[in-house]
Amino acid sequence: MNYSLEAIAFLSGASIMAIEIVASRIMSPYFGNSIVVWTSLIGVILAALSLGYWKGGRVADKTPSFKTLSAILAGGAALTALIAVIKNPCLNAAIHIADIRLATIAAEVVLFAPVSFVLAMVAPYVVRLKMREVGSSGETVGRLYAISTIGSIVGTFGAGFILLALIGSTAILYSIAALLLGASALASRAGFLRTRAAAAAVVLLCALAAPSTSVAIVPGKLVYETDTHYNHAMVYDATDAPTGRPVRNLYIDRYFRLSSVFRDKDDDLVLEYLKYFRLAGHFQPAARRHLLLGGGTFTYAKDFFRRNPSGSLDIVEIDPEFVDIANQYFGLTPNPRLSIVTTDARVFLNQTARRYDVVYVDVFGSATFIPFHMTTQEAARSIHDTLGPEGIVLMNILSPVEGPRARFLRAEVATYRTVFPRVELFQVFSRRTDQLQNVILAAFKTAAEPEWTSQDPEMQRYLAHRLTRPLETETTILTDDFAPVEMYLIGADPHSLWGGIRGR
Repeated sequence: MNYSLEAIAFLSGASIMAIEIVASRIMSPYFGNSIVVWTSLIGVILAALSLGYWKGGRVADKTPSFKTLSAILAGGAALTALIAVIKNPCLNAAIHIADIRLATIAAEVVLFAPVSFVLAMVAPYVVRLKMREVGSSGETVGRLYAISTIGSIVGTFGAGFILLALIGSTAILYSIAALLLGASALASRAGFLRTRAAAAAVVLLCALAAPSTSVAIVPGKLVYETDTHYNHAMVYDATDAPTGRPVRNLYIDRYFRLSSVFRDKDDDLVLEYLKYFRLAGHFQPAARRHLLLGGGTFTYAKDFFRRNPSGSLDIVEIDPEFVDIANQYFGLTPNPRLSIVTTDARVFLNQTARRYDVVYVDVFGSATFIPFHMTTQEAARSIHDTLGPEGIVLMNILSPVEGPRARFLRAEVATYRTVFPRVELFQVFSRRTDQLQNVILAAFKTAAEPEWTSQDPEMQRYLAHRLTRPLETETTILTDDFAPVEMYLIGADPHSLWGGIRGR
């Protein structure tokens, strides 16, 4: 029995979902991987699939031939390979659209809608040809759609769990194109060679035309780039504007400098907001056990051990590949007082039985967005429960201090005040209060008034940045059920966003 149509259904289903997974990683360096990007991506692809299913059914009724099916698959192969060539110029153009929702939709319509439309035509076409062979049968239709869905599962797991970290997004696109060319040959072994040869030529030309190195999307020299299981990691060498010293930066998208270290001498922290974590020594001078949620490349660890000769530091970082990047490019060295746990911060909080004097929170998924499950009342309670009787939390937040886009900050403060008796804010940079910037939230497990002055000039400088004027009233409490973090910050202009974040 000939099972070529079943094989084609499987391959097309796998290709569609693998392309969708790869699409999220292609978008990530330019727009992050927040719910905004995923929502627009799923919506665009579903729209393209709907049109493709409709068009495929009509074409199949008019010209139900294996040659036409072969041409559809060959077209899908060519369009898949074309993505690798046009993705960078397309995304570089899209970032100039002010509204991130419109920007992502526009880029996805150009890059991923055409191939999704064409590949969606395969399913109804395969069904029509199979029914011509065996007669009209609900069992036949059900079996083919089941096979296609199994292919989608394989494509999803294969691309997401294995291939992205193994060969990268561009190589996956060419692999999908090659599979679709094979499916095209399977659909019509004899004849129609010109169409398949033309599609193969397009794939080959795309492979040759695609740049061998990535386009630099932030200032500096690209040193290393890889797809991890969680991020698109890019290591750049550049010059630190405030000091003029050479630095090495880790980016996960074009807006967000996740980590930074001086290359000439690792004697200080580069990112100003991290220095405010030193306030733990002022508020809790006797603290011994410290927890950092969100390690990045662990650049805070060296500063911590320089200033805490007897304290221990546990760091929770979700991305295990960041440990290797930190070892190779950011000078991470073993320390008996340092423990690194690679898991989600919320999972760690739910499972740990350890108690800490200080918890630092510096978790970001992309751009300005803290993962919503780390902003909620339930997360604050979990942090509260890990603290000792006089414990404190220092949390890095990116938000305006005033104005409509400060709603997330106001909501986070209101949320923490339902759990902690005292919550204070420190504005890291003295820039306009309506601009995106680092704000440090300090939550105290006791209501006692802290000391707001210090004999140490450095500590006094940090303390002087405390916000003493009250925030606007916010009644929203963020919970696991309702935490629209991205929507509260979505009004940010990407250009002003970039200007705000590069100063972290």
